Amino acid sequence: MDQSRRERPAEPGDRLSPYWTNPEPSPLAVKGYRDWVEEQIQEAMARGDFDNLPGKGKPLDLTENPFEKDWLVHHILKNASVAPEWIELRREIQADLAWLRDHPDHPGRAERIRETNRKIDRYNLLVPIPNLQYPRLTPATAPGARLAQAAGVEAPSSPAGAPRAETPGAQLPRAAGGGVQPSPEGSR
Repeated sequence: MDQSRRERPAEPGDRLSPYWTNPEPSPLAVKGYRDWVEEQIQEAMARGDFDNLPGKGKPLDLTENPFEKDWLVHHILKNASVAPEWIELRREIQADLAWLRDHPDHPGRAERIRETNRKIDRYNLLVPIPNLQYPRLTPATAPGARLAQAAGVEAPSSPAGAPRAETPGAQLPRAAGGGVQPSPEGSR
């Protein structure tokens, strides 16, 4: 056995790392945390560690909020150029409404109205804000119906007692006091 080990008792500092037993203060204690970090950044810049980073010279995209509830889902969908189903349906409905407006006397108009109404029903179930819902269409209220009537194409009438559909963006009549007057035929 070694004689030097027996003669000297173990001190608590013998088992600690040199970081804790170093008699000189650490760089953080001397310079402060911010100055030390700034020095590390400047040294990395001098070495060229920040050259050729992806997105260099482009502005940062600060529109996303990583603290949002479903941020990761929205981030993945946005990067994949995928929109929620209700937004895709709204685009399809708007395209159908434009087609109906442009083809008032087309023979497939009634079928197109039925297809659009199926999309409207699905859209109205999915849309997060009720104010964005579309009313169902009838041949008389679909875009281009007046043009079809002027051209002599008859629109089949809706069954008796069926709710009256209004075109998107239609205004309800105003009462004398400024409030909305209920329609006598009833609405959705």
